[in-house]
Amino acid sequence: MKTILVTGSTGAGKSTLLARLAGQNRMTIIDPFLPAASKAWQEPTDATCGGIVIDHVRYLDNAKAVVSAAARWCDEHSVSLWLGEIWRGGLESKGIAIPDDAIELHLERDANGEPEAPVAGQRTVGNLHQMLLLAQQIAAPV
Repeated sequence: MKTILVTGSTGAGKSTLLARLAGQNRMTIIDPFLPAASKAWQEPTDATCGGIVIDHVRYLDNAKAVVSAAARWCDEHSVSLWLGEIWRGGLESKGIAIPDDAIELHLERDANGEPEAPVAGQRTVGNLHQMLLLAQQIAAPV
């Protein structure tokens, strides 16, 4: 299982990236602000689920338990867990441990230049368009 953090300031495109990625890859979405999304952990019923996306993590009730359950499910099914939050510390403040090998895609509206290839345990910075392309590569079935 891979853990991918999608971070960036408000309005940088985190939710847009995660929603597009989830739609393209049949991922289950948990988001307290999205009316059509689940607000709590429910094990996906679709055997072809391509991963779990949890956006606005720190606003979830029982965020630590939700992320832990989702991580276990993703590990058991060999799919990725995508977490969206403004900054890594927002997750850590909820007691959510980020694996050392997590990939962080950090969105900046005005980022220019080619972003570095994502590396486990490191942060890659780019704009929404750049990060969406990298996210699609990460999410692509092997």
